Amino acid sequence: MRAALEVFAELGFEAASTTEIARRAGVTQPLVHYHFENKERLWEAAVAETFSHLTALGDAAGAELEGLDGLPKLKAMVRRFVLFSAAHPEVARFLSREGRGDGARLRWLVSQHAGPLSATVSQLIRDASAAGLFKPIDPVALSCLLISAATHVFTVPALVRLEHGCDVRDPAVIARYADTLIEVFFHGVISEGQRGQP
Repeated sequence: MRAALEVFAELGFEAASTTEIARRAGVTQPLVHYHFENKERLWEAAVAETFSHLTALGDAAGAELEGLDGLPKLKAMVRRFVLFSAAHPEVARFLSREGRGDGARLRWLVSQHAGPLSATVSQLIRDASAAGLFKPIDPVALSCLLISAATHVFTVPALVRLEHGCDVRDPAVIARYADTLIEVFFHGVISEGQRGQP
């Protein structure tokens, strides 16, 4: 599934071939067709597998975060999503490619998987605002900003390495990135002494 997602992310559905997916997975092409029938079924299986990992991430977080509430819980959830994004950069690449144009595949992906997950994130933001944890802010905009910030840097490791001299695959760099993202999103970048200044 990971090999399929990588190939679909890199080449797009039309240009991707089951031959290339089989090669990357280290299996024969007939085996791919035996299990998935055709490229469309393989694409759907790869999407379902991807979103099952995201759902499992939320379920694991639910068990791990038992007893936490408010900002500590939200921060821990953001950290887990950053770690997932660092470990699976192909997911953001895939969604970015699929999201470029409207079509039957994208509509299926949104109705079956991405839409419900996005609605959950937006509801968490609304709940945090209602509880007075967040400013009254557009939950869609905040959700998009947070997801972009948590994923993009891991999709362009060569660019970050050349621009900033760091490897976004290094666990220490990933941890610092998660810390920084949480600090910016939950506390802002303005120092206490500068708050209220023009």
